[in-house]
Amino acid sequence: MKTKPFALLIAGWVLAFPAASWGADEVLFEFEPNEPGTYISVSGGLSLHADSNVDQSTATLGVLEFGTGSLFGGAVGYQFENPFRIEAEFLHRGYDADRVEASGSASPADGEVSILSFMMNGYHDLPQGKWNPYLGLGFGVAEVSWDEVASPLTPVIDHSDYVFAVQAMAGIGYEITPSLTATAGYRVFGTSDPKFTARNGAVVTGEVIVNEFVLGLRYRF
Repeated sequence: MKTKPFALLIAGWVLAFPAASWGADEVLFEFEPNEPGTYISVSGGLSLHADSNVDQSTATLGVLEFGTGSLFGGAVGYQFENPFRIEAEFLHRGYDADRVEASGSASPADGEVSILSFMMNGYHDLPQGKWNPYLGLGFGVAEVSWDEVASPLTPVIDHSDYVFAVQAMAGIGYEITPSLTATAGYRVFGTSDPKFTARNGAVVTGEVIVNEFVLGLRYRF
């Protein structure tokens, strides 16, 4: 699992946390207390799956490229009076297999890839009037499915695997009403390497690193 994008975002989250929350004399943000309560949210957006090696044992069969994908889902959470939120989130991501490159040549690929994720997220809001920048971090599990993914360079793969997942988020919210907030953000999502059994019996592994641009609505009861 490639970790550099996560390391950069998580480092920013950690650096911002004490500056915004605990500063004794000088603080980056002065918080206005939040109205506590349960909330629900829906979200959707653009999902860009990074190229994935298709590995068998110690050999790389090829590099699978994906078309532009999408995501949609929702969450149920709780807003504390302080700047923190926690939530349980369920998302679906979908992509078309585009092509496979190997040994300097490329072949078209067929099939679809989907990712179902269940995540527990924590958010640190930085409220400034109606505008609410936020940072977030989430951990959970994902089902990664390759549905009839095949090319002349790789075997047919029609299998799924459950893997550990992590994500880091950053964005901004705008308070439309005291209960309704519109959000726009960026996230990096990744998993441990999924393993699949190909149609010919070979065990292959893939990679999941995803960059996403997400719009959403959050309603607090």
